[in-house]
Amino acid sequence: MSGLAQFVGSPSGAFDTSRASRLDRVLEVILVLLLAYQALAFGGVLASGHFVFVAAVSASAAIVGARLLIAPRTLVWSWAFVPIAAFAALVALQLVPIPIGLVERLAPRTAGLWLELLGEPPLADGAPRRVTLSLYPHATREELRLLLAGLALVFVVVDVVRSTAALRRVLLGIAAVGALVVGLALAQDVTGATRLYWTFETPGGTAGGPFVHYGHFSQFVNLSLGCAIALFFVRAAERRPGRSLGIETWRGATGLDHACAVLIVLGILAIALSMSRGGLISLVFAGAVTATALHRTRFFVGGGWPLVGLLFVAFLSLLAIGFDPVYERFSTLTGPVEEYAGRYELVRDTLSMTASFPVLGTGLGTFAVAFPMFDAATRLGTATHAENLYAETLAETGVVGFALMLAIGGAGVLFWTRSVRTRRRPADAAAFGIGFGLIAVAFHAVCDFGLKVPAIGALTAVLVALLAVLSGARVAHGRVVVRAVGAGAILFAALLAALLPGAYAAWRAQLEWNVVEGLQSKVLPPRFAGTAQDYAELLASARRAFELQPSNVEYGFWYATHGWHAALAAASGYTATASRPTDVRTPELVERTAEVHARLLELRRVCPTYGPLWSIAGQLGVVWLDDSRAGEWIHRGRELAPHHPTVLLASAGQSIREGDEVAALATLQSALLAGAKTQAIVDLLIVDFDRPALALEIARGDASRLLYVRNRLSSEDGAPILEEVGAALQAELASACAQPGAEAWMFAELGQSYLGAGEPARAIPAFRSLLVLEPDHRLRFELAQALVANGETDEARRQLRDHLGIHPGHRPSLALLEALGR
Repeated sequence: MSGLAQFVGSPSGAFDTSRASRLDRVLEVILVLLLAYQALAFGGVLASGHFVFVAAVSASAAIVGARLLIAPRTLVWSWAFVPIAAFAALVALQLVPIPIGLVERLAPRTAGLWLELLGEPPLADGAPRRVTLSLYPHATREELRLLLAGLALVFVVVDVVRSTAALRRVLLGIAAVGALVVGLALAQDVTGATRLYWTFETPGGTAGGPFVHYGHFSQFVNLSLGCAIALFFVRAAERRPGRSLGIETWRGATGLDHACAVLIVLGILAIALSMSRGGLISLVFAGAVTATALHRTRFFVGGGWPLVGLLFVAFLSLLAIGFDPVYERFSTLTGPVEEYAGRYELVRDTLSMTASFPVLGTGLGTFAVAFPMFDAATRLGTATHAENLYAETLAETGVVGFALMLAIGGAGVLFWTRSVRTRRRPADAAAFGIGFGLIAVAFHAVCDFGLKVPAIGALTAVLVALLAVLSGARVAHGRVVVRAVGAGAILFAALLAALLPGAYAAWRAQLEWNVVEGLQSKVLPPRFAGTAQDYAELLASARRAFELQPSNVEYGFWYATHGWHAALAAASGYTATASRPTDVRTPELVERTAEVHARLLELRRVCPTYGPLWSIAGQLGVVWLDDSRAGEWIHRGRELAPHHPTVLLASAGQSIREGDEVAALATLQSALLAGAKTQAIVDLLIVDFDRPALALEIARGDASRLLYVRNRLSSEDGAPILEEVGAALQAELASACAQPGAEAWMFAELGQSYLGAGEPARAIPAFRSLLVLEPDHRLRFELAQALVANGETDEARRQLRDHLGIHPGHRPSLALLEALGR
């Protein structure tokens, strides 16, 4: 007992005199390898990364707990651990089925949604008696698993890092991981790679090393740079204990110190090249705060010159590699109102969402399925995150969760200020660098959600734990208490281990879903190009994925929908379907439709606010099952997913059935803004509903849309409105061609339009402008035709001869020249 009690209230002695055991070294290696894996595995965003994270942390926590049972030793305690644990408890509460009456008191809007959306049409077993505070328990469960693993990671770090030497080793390992990530990113930048690892495609390409998004890459690098800064300061403070550091510190620098400086330069360069404005601004902000702290505490006197030197070297390196793209990216900051209007709207509507779920939120991880109901902005596609971690946390966990998050942040600030002010040990110097990384990530969270990415969240948890180690007191209340903590750690590790089958099932399900995604682009409408074997393989993988994760609403939705598509394709003989799917109606297909319809409605138990579910169920009910209520479900799908293109098209179609063409036109305009393709809209109006006038209205003001409408009507043996469409197209083309930047196809179509209308004099300038944009001699034949029609035969002969000089075998030109009498 006395060996433990000597450290009570003495953080300095406990931290500096503890010796690392071999087991500590092993745990340090596991920690660094875990962070490296998470970073290099696309930031740990895949289900495989989740499984590895939970498994590694669970094993580490069990080892630490067992050691505390066998060989009790001092513990690190801080009141900051309380809000961290309370936040996890709040998320767990969101998953507990609660009597509906109690939910109505705690979260009336949540209870109202469950009752409304599960009440009509009624479930087979009636209205639910118990519901969760989370509107999508599956997503909240996934977030809770990672959150609990992060909580265990903090416990492991505060127990393992017990000396300055251990702190140095952990900081060195993290800095090495950061160097690996930065090196990979720079290699991709230099080679012009647009794929991860030169192999894996990402939306829009990437410039963020192994991370899918450049903003997440920059956050991870900022955290890593903080560890490199911390390592440098600790080593410098050990060389000059108890004294302020200055420029002379660099004279005693070793190769490792130089490596830290190089990593800082390369990290700044990599963030700049990643085009992450938030990352670079966060770096500058965190650097300014850290420099101010260094100056105020007089820890690093005259440190401005080395800092300026590092920034200058980074700038020169940027000039050498390519400064122009970076300048163009950051020049958009001159108009911040326009540039960030979309993010402002996101936050504004997120706060509107919070007003409906003020106390306990909608459930952690539910933003993507709850926010669309409140999304009043005009944007392309559905927002899956608020692009502001604070606003998103407030919406998902309410004011209770937000207050706990602020308490955790406040504790971090307290840890940092306590360490930078006291500096009783060389290890305290690490607080400057650790603070740099955490400040950068906290600042970046204003315009990003990177802390929800496992690699960033795990590294942030490690740095918070290191700050707790530096500022927290090591206490021991006796072997019984320490062993009780050890037993608790083992139980917590067992809890995490109990969550591993779910994580593994998610991993396997994602592998199956990769097969589905590889096939669905081939077999889905409008192509229906798959074979019976393709559909069988797709459905088998979709079924296995859903069976592995029956609480995943997307898997369930697409499994049911693909099943209906397969039945429709079979009824069509696995060829392009008839112009209207109901042309292939069979009793077997209607029976299959009823099964899919029932399965979709049953999925409401999983997530009642998933808009596409309501939309497809409604369409099947209206078109195939003659259900009079189903039309309301189609519109409800639009209310729940107002930026989903397919859902909007379905709602517009239902409005046409109801005779409300004004509402249909407004919905179709929204669909265009949400990313619906012109082809899908025009086909819906002309083929499915025979509304060419509506197609014309939706296409007005856009030449490419009008062109598609004209071509579609021509293929349908034009309808009387074809002439009106042609006139509208000609007027729009004339207006577009009079503006700078008109495209070549516009001049070509305009010329042909004038020529077909018997106006060769107006067609000639269009064809001449076309030749300027595309000096293709084959275009001269069209110009010659217009010249002949306008009576300019001499000029027509010259154009034809020029054309035949390049294409001597062009028979139409030869025939026209012959007719003109060479």
